[in-house]
Amino acid sequence: MHSVPYAILISIFPLYSNQIFEGSKKIEFRKKSFSSDIKKIVVYSTLPVGKIEGVWDYDGVEESTPAGLWKKYSKVGGIKKDKYDAYFFESEIAYGIKVKNPVRFNKPVPIDEIGKKPPQAYTYLTEAEFNEICKKGC
Repeated sequence: MHSVPYAILISIFPLYSNQIFEGSKKIEFRKKSFSSDIKKIVVYSTLPVGKIEGVWDYDGVEESTPAGLWKKYSKVGGIKKDKYDAYFFESEIAYGIKVKNPVRFNKPVPIDEIGKKPPQAYTYLTEAEFNEICKKGC
């Protein structure tokens, strides 16, 4: 029997994960979307942090052109226009994952403690995997 995805584990640069947990970044820009059936977004902060730092409630993904997303979310996206344009260079579609109720863990979780590797973009987690991560992080 195949496990139903409950959450995604997403890789985010430390600069942007800090902005999310401090509350200034309200959207995470991506080139690819994922299943809309998930409930939570789990944040793996890339090196030099290299740990799972927290979670936010999934509140939907907005799909648009890169220009359309920038126009709507540039003030809460936490990224400079030149970096945004470089990221979406030659992309016709852009996705914005809405950030809702971000919570930073008391104890960041080393990714090897949960038997996963840092995802290139994201990977699905079952509810049991999500609960294991939260138990270690609280």
